[in-house]
Amino acid sequence: MKKQTKITRNMPIYNAVTHYYKTNPTVFHMPGHKLGKGIEKEFLKNLFKLDITEIYGTDNLNYPSGMIKEAEELASKAFGASRTFFLVNGSTVGIHAMIMTICKEKDKLIVSRDCHKSVINGMLLCGVTPIYVIPEFDEEFGIFTYIDPKKIQHLLIENQDAVGVLITRPNYYGVCSNIDEIARIVHKYNKILAEDESFDDLPINTDNSVIENQRDRESDRQNNDDEENDSDNNSQNNFNESEQNSRQDRENND
Repeated sequence: MKKQTKITRNMPIYNAVTHYYKTNPTVFHMPGHKLGKGIEKEFLKNLFKLDITEIYGTDNLNYPSGMIKEAEELASKAFGASRTFFLVNGSTVGIHAMIMTICKEKDKLIVSRDCHKSVINGMLLCGVTPIYVIPEFDEEFGIFTYIDPKKIQHLLIENQDAVGVLITRPNYYGVCSNIDEIARIVHKYNKILAEDESFDDLPINTDNSVIENQRDRESDRQNNDDEENDSDNNSQNNFNESEQNSRQDRENND
């Protein structure tokens, strides 16, 4: 009887990814379905059967008129948007399209410095000059947090020829800037406000909570520093007073 040879499957990418999800990780990265936890099992079971090319009846993403158009309209209602466009290649192509819609070559665009590299690449493709706004930094956690609306206003005043503002919200750490206040300022100067919300699947804060918490911690640190300074000053005063008393005693004894 002929002995069967065991076939070893050399699939490094598949093996590595399989090993990763079998470790049952807590996922704080893209994509938003979190290793399929946010998708119905029936959909996952038929995933490859649903992967087809452009055939009759499946509509056209570039000019939707059937099922894609209907799905985009339903998504608009769910998001509260006036119009929704489905994308390919992740959010990158949408960010590129957004920048190219807003800007012409040599235009200025105010951009949060914690932006994704697709924003930078989009500006390079379009020939845009970025004006960066630096987010606040949390010393305790060692991360960048929110965009201060006052910085946006300052840059708009300094760069009145800028066509708009593009911010990342939430950022990579799930922190949201105060979008209502930023929108009020940007629209006050008749500029366009664009958002990269690619990371909104992350656990996020309310618009003001992180700002208030960070300010509270900074205030506590300042109070602690003041108390330490007061304590050091009191210790120094006590030492000086004691030294003066000792000197006085020595002079009296002499």
